[in-house]
Amino acid sequence: RDLRDPNSLDELMGSRCNGICTRTQPRLESGGSVLQRGGGHCSFTYTIHDGTSTFTLEASGTVFDSVGGTLAITGGTNDAIGAFGQVELSPVNLNSDGSFEPEDGDFFLDPLFYFAEFSMFVPC
Repeated sequence: RDLRDPNSLDELMGSRCNGICTRTQPRLESGGSVLQRGGGHCSFTYTIHDGTSTFTLEASGTVFDSVGGTLAITGGTNDAIGAFGQVELSPVNLNSDGSFEPEDGDFFLDPLFYFAEFSMFVPC
């Protein structure tokens, strides 16, 4: 599924994400230039309902302004027991046509949404 397509989001109705991001590195600017990207740590629980089953994934990792970061999948429940892989977390904003656009500002303050792209393996 390409979740960047707003029409495909209907397939995951009932899914949700809960978590927190904590800034651990300040964003330093001078004269309109970024001297140091801000950074921090995020930890999320993704509850995914695909129409037939519900399972959760735990993911956490380091993120930075503009680029986001890679969160490691650290576990799962039900059909995702033993899952491992990663989640690419990127800051995005929503355009008037319903498409997403990368946000290149402060990861913790500027974006309206975060785009999460999963790459994972679940052993049988």
